[in-house]
Amino acid sequence: MSFLKPGTLCVTVGGSGENAGRIVRVVRYYGPHEVNTAVVEGYLVETVSGRPFASTKEYEPEVHISRYEANDCVADRSNLRPLDKHIDEPALIAGEIAPLVAELLCLLCAEDSEMEAAL
Repeated sequence: MSFLKPGTLCVTVGGSGENAGRIVRVVRYYGPHEVNTAVVEGYLVETVSGRPFASTKEYEPEVHISRYEANDCVADRSNLRPLDKHIDEPALIAGEIAPLVAELLCLLCAEDSEMEAAL
């Protein structure tokens, strides 16, 4: 998968399910997570809306699930799908969501078709 630059807008897929479909902004490359070995190519991301994630896994002082507390987290690259460059953040914030939803459905359908063809 391609490297994501800071500022890239992505939609979240997979993961806990509760957070799937969120629009996030890449803050920085994080790398492999030191505790969670499932995060091989981690990125620190934040929600575009500023609304907290439904759940995030916290590691200090011990592993636990945090509910509606964090609007940023480390996500593996496999759970991030970059949005096309013509989808801009001001449109998201202004609530121009219908074209975005159509674009996301096209992206996800194309990706599913590619995966099925590979099988």
